[in-house]
Amino acid sequence: MRLPDYRPDFQKLYQECNPPQACPHRSTSLRNKPDKNNKPRYYHQCLSCGSAVGHRVPQAEVQDQGSHIPLFDQELDRRSWAEFHRRYEAKKEEARQRARQLWERDYNRYLNTPQWREKRSLVLHRAQGICEGCRKSPAVEVHHTSYDHVGEEFLFQLLALCEPCHRRYHAHYFPRFLEGLFLAGLGQQPVHNDDDIDF
Repeated sequence: MRLPDYRPDFQKLYQECNPPQACPHRSTSLRNKPDKNNKPRYYHQCLSCGSAVGHRVPQAEVQDQGSHIPLFDQELDRRSWAEFHRRYEAKKEEARQRARQLWERDYNRYLNTPQWREKRSLVLHRAQGICEGCRKSPAVEVHHTSYDHVGEEFLFQLLALCEPCHRRYHAHYFPRFLEGLFLAGLGQQPVHNDDDIDF
């Protein structure tokens, strides 16, 4: 009985939060978005999400309009991304909490199964009833050194510990496991880059 992978699908959450680049851009306006050297660069800007739509418009195509083209609305663009980030972070946190609850629920259920009781007994027997953390106190608990195979653990991934050693281990290392399982490197982080790209 191996526990399932509860990690949220952050790529799916990202899309569900309607990132600005997913906007259908039904209404656009030609805008001047000067580059870092203040040279005019012309783009169609979506009036809903504020994003630049498509490639840069060649200067030759807008010469007759020139100075009448309004500036690119950077604030609309920033507001759209800020609102998206707010939605995305809220959804991610909700998904993380749900994943953590599911994992902890099923892990605790597993600890009450005959399979776990048998493994626990074998580990305590292997340690001859002495804590493998301090080698002084009686071993009364069995600890996972890795949670990668919960439900199908190898016995070498389990340690017999006394209660103080087990508590000490969890105070320092178990929170990092949960952090790594649900937070680190999972899914796409939205990136917004204001740099102009010349085509």
